[in-house]
Amino acid sequence: MNRYELGKRMPDPELVERLAAELNLPAAYFYAVEDAEADLLQRYFRLSEEGKAKLDRYLAALV
Repeated sequence: MNRYELGKRMPDPELVERLAAELNLPAAYFYAVEDAEADLLQRYFRLSEEGKAKLDRYLAALV
C-alpha cells in the first residue's frame, strides 16, 4: 500500500475494480486527484437512476 501511495507502483485495474465493489464505490473514485472530485463521484454513484437523471438534467441546464 505504501508503494501505491508513493506512486512507485500502480494497482492492477482488476484489483481497483474489486476493491471498489467491496467498498460500494466507483473505481474512478480511486483515481480522483482532488477530494471534491472524489466526493462528487461517490455521491453520484450512490444516487438512484432517477436521481442521476435529475442531476444530469440540472447540470445540462447549468452549462
